[in-house]
Amino acid sequence: MTLSHLLIILALAGATAFVLVTSRNAYRKRWQTILAATLRSLFGIAVIIAFLEPVFTVRRLPEHTGEIPVLIDASESMTRFDADSILAVFRNTLATITGSSSRPVRQPLYILFGDSVRSAPSGESFTAADRTSFFPRTGELPLRQSPQEMIIVSDANWSNPQTVTTGSEAVAVWYLPLRGTGSAATITCTLPDSIVTPVDTPAMVNIPCSGFARTAADIQLSISDNDIPVTADSQTIQAGPFHHTFALRLPGVKAGVYRYTVTAVNSTDTVGTTRFLLRHAVPRSFSYVIVASAPSLDNRFLRSALAGRTDFTETTAKTRRSADCRFIFSPSEASVASRSTLDVYLGRSPEASTGTTFPITDGNVTVNTTLHNPFMRLPVADLPPVRVTKPGKGITVTTAWITATADRDSFPLVFKGIYNNRSIIGCGFQEFWKWDFLPLAHTATGEADIFRFTRCCIDAAAATLRELRADTLLVYPAGQPSAHRPLRLSVVLPSIATPELKSVALSLKLRTADSTPILDTVVGIVATGSMLHEVRLPAVDTGRYTLSSTLSGISRGYASAITFPVQQEDAERRVTAQNEALLREMGQPFSPSDTALLTRLFTDAGSFQDREPSIEKLPVRRSWWLLALLLFSLGGEWLLRRVTKLD
Repeated sequence: MTLSHLLIILALAGATAFVLVTSRNAYRKRWQTILAATLRSLFGIAVIIAFLEPVFTVRRLPEHTGEIPVLIDASESMTRFDADSILAVFRNTLATITGSSSRPVRQPLYILFGDSVRSAPSGESFTAADRTSFFPRTGELPLRQSPQEMIIVSDANWSNPQTVTTGSEAVAVWYLPLRGTGSAATITCTLPDSIVTPVDTPAMVNIPCSGFARTAADIQLSISDNDIPVTADSQTIQAGPFHHTFALRLPGVKAGVYRYTVTAVNSTDTVGTTRFLLRHAVPRSFSYVIVASAPSLDNRFLRSALAGRTDFTETTAKTRRSADCRFIFSPSEASVASRSTLDVYLGRSPEASTGTTFPITDGNVTVNTTLHNPFMRLPVADLPPVRVTKPGKGITVTTAWITATADRDSFPLVFKGIYNNRSIIGCGFQEFWKWDFLPLAHTATGEADIFRFTRCCIDAAAATLRELRADTLLVYPAGQPSAHRPLRLSVVLPSIATPELKSVALSLKLRTADSTPILDTVVGIVATGSMLHEVRLPAVDTGRYTLSSTLSGISRGYASAITFPVQQEDAERRVTAQNEALLREMGQPFSPSDTALLTRLFTDAGSFQDREPSIEKLPVRRSWWLLALLLFSLGGEWLLRRVTKLD
């Protein structure tokens, strides 16, 4: 229904009401007749709308906007492209068009983005020095009204590529293709957080290295332990992007935790990177014992899962008390005199109350997305109900891997903690074999998923045992430290610090290469039963630093020292080409000398007349307002008739 249709209906309703009122000649005064006709017209219109529920269509012409935003990327990666020369051609072409046009012209509004969004009034030149490149949404632009067109000058290697949007589907986007002028030399290495190797056994470690080389060069990769060379290798590469995986052999070591310094250097282009690798040297297998008062399906599933493991070996009757790990189904029969390193309680935690059946519904069981969570890939949505017991009051929960919520009460379902100054893992529900078997009916992934939950429990026990064997303090940067970003440190505490103490004090002293003090602080670390912790320090400038660490609050002293470089943020320097795939999803490319397109955009010759008007639909539905109109019209005429003494 259009506006003309509405006017016709209103005219007919008004004429009908007026005829009905005047034909009866009931009202003596003219204003009474007009008021009665108006009220009856409103009543008739309300009844028609209530039955038809019309939808009105409005055609709107496009608004005239006097500015077209030109978004210019000011991040450091833009120095690899010819943006300045292309913008110069664009400005010259635009000046020629607007100078010779007899029609009103629109002006370009130059806006820089990167670390922040700001206007560039002159538009003549800009400094590409921002360390990040965040593409702004339309609402973040300094504009008086929403634009219909937008021009982008960027390599599109943005820091937020997953969330990039212009903010409105009605915005027409054009972008300028850029030509690369050469990339900066870069090199980076990809390392795992840690590796696990058997004691006294050499190990191979694969380290992928990639980057960009300006000329042919040799890439040297070396691994050292406390500045003592361990192994090294080199590879000749050609100019341009490169990728090579180094396979290095680490010698056998005794049981413990080791921190290696991995350095990759391109001496020709004088670039390099330094990363750190943690190595766990563990026994070929951990000894275990199962404590159970009676057979059960849980016990049977655990034994079947352990039978397929090479890193766990069941102890004999003579060595039960010295087993590395105890899997406990009956807490009352677990000997306090045991010298086991770790206790894993399955089915019921110590000091737990009587269990209740707990249904698994959407959202009431959550797998925490924390680092090093062995239960990360557990299919929670497919799990059957279980009989749950909450942890007893004597247990200190340090890490909750799986949490449950019932009656507005949240509690850990599978957790790591401390009980009687001993590290434990708790699985507070019975019949967990259902979590191994029944999800297969939903996932249909085959035998590979059998014992999924039980395998997760065993993996958690193995990881915890490795952590508890550490007898050294290691402090090192997590990843490649970058300037102007918080310095993240990974801290490996000795086993004596967990779980016997509630907290320890870590003294950190940071100095430059010439021994200038930068930072001297003490950080308190809560002993959670986990070996690995993280500490954040304020950002520092580029350079080489020495970090000295000491641990206090325990029976013996531990110290650590390490030297590492802090480099500029590498993400912008690794850009080698314009991301046209992303730009093509947003708009169309154009040449800076395209006079036809720029004439259409920046003058009125077609920029508005040729554009299709927008169509807006306004539905009218039955509502309380419509009911109020009906009651008002009826009540108004009743009141009018009472006043004029017609009733």
